[in-house]
Amino acid sequence: MYKIKTSIAGLVLAAAALALAGCTSNTSVALAPDYPAYKNMKALNEAATLVVEVVVGESSEDVLTPNYEGTDPKSNPLAGTKEKPNPNEGAVPITVFDATVNTVYSAPAVPGDIIQIKQLGGTIDGTEYTVDGTMPLVKGDTVILFLVTYPDTAASILGGDVGYFIPQDDGYASVGSDNLTITAAELRTL
Repeated sequence: MYKIKTSIAGLVLAAAALALAGCTSNTSVALAPDYPAYKNMKALNEAATLVVEVVVGESSEDVLTPNYEGTDPKSNPLAGTKEKPNPNEGAVPITVFDATVNTVYSAPAVPGDIIQIKQLGGTIDGTEYTVDGTMPLVKGDTVILFLVTYPDTAASILGGDVGYFIPQDDGYASVGSDNLTITAAELRTL
């Protein structure tokens, strides 16, 4: 199983949206995280720790909480303050998908592995959180994913869904970027 830490900047932005949602009676909230941008396939591939073709399986809802360790404000939103973390504050809803690896293009996995992949969004206390402009994974779909993995949480798709590719013509196209495409031959050379 492969896992990843999330970007604290994205978590902080999402947590702010969650805090505002608590002040309203909405049952649906749109989140607007600030994901890194990837201008070309080379940059996307260099950022990925795992590139695979998977079949998307079952999903479950979960939450992420900020990591309050270290002195870097990018990874610890309370770094440099005397504030004590409350584990329930800053919780961000996620949907975690099980996915079966078909083909490995780059990194440590083998066909048949079941990996977990998370996407921002889900339900907390009856409120549904969605991410504007992103496409959720769909059970049963076969897709190419450019992922970042770490040992303590499910893998993340690079750039929100920029690293999420679906079949198109003779290759694959990113669902999150109009200009990123890759052919099967290019995938084999990663």
